[in-house]
Amino acid sequence: MKYLDRVETGIESIEAFLGKRVHEALELLYRDLWDERLHELDDLLDFYEERWEGGWHSGVLIARPVKRASEYFDDGVDCIRNYYRENYPFDQNRTIFLEELVEFELDRSGRRVFRGYIDRVASRPDGTCEIHDYKTGKRVPDQSELEDDRQLTLYQVAVQNMHPEARRVELVRHYLSRGVSFRLRRTESDLRRIVQETKRFIRDIETTTRFPAVKRLCDWCEFRAICPAWTRGVFQPVVEVHST
Repeated sequence: MKYLDRVETGIESIEAFLGKRVHEALELLYRDLWDERLHELDDLLDFYEERWEGGWHSGVLIARPVKRASEYFDDGVDCIRNYYRENYPFDQNRTIFLEELVEFELDRSGRRVFRGYIDRVASRPDGTCEIHDYKTGKRVPDQSELEDDRQLTLYQVAVQNMHPEARRVELVRHYLSRGVSFRLRRTESDLRRIVQETKRFIRDIETTTRFPAVKRLCDWCEFRAICPAWTRGVFQPVVEVHST
């Protein structure tokens, strides 16, 4: 609804708000490293706090009433602290891109284009290109779930389309709240398979004409006020249909 119907609600989940602030702090860290300025941990935490306070607004939604905003703030502190301690002094690789928009055409028609923002792309001394992605949620999946993940793989396809010289690529997913990182390499057949799966997934969406309401994350949803299945604070087991 946000992307197709362009409906803006002014509501932002506390989880999304936290994630943005943590990403901003890590972006500052690596941008200033380009100028050979290494921030101390306390500097980054001060910046994080400034961005948190400056960005806070009345539309931030806390879906879990038992958890306060200050606790979410502390979660972000833990994310930054864990990452800093795990990677200091940040000389394992050289950052090439930060928060970079990447895209490529999924088919020759030009109608289906993959676009995304990569948190960080770096180069190791041995020439390996690393694609880094940060997650601030508490849940850490196992390695097999990461291997089924499309996001990082499509990032790799995009990077290699834009930069053919990037022959050796390693995908790195950081689960910041737990201080855990997973690394994954994809084969050429993996890349082709994921692209084909994505194209089939898109075709399924494009040919679907009925979208029944599903109760899943209603407490986190910013569109409850206009949702026909959410009435007086209760999810109604009815089916509302919208044409594509």
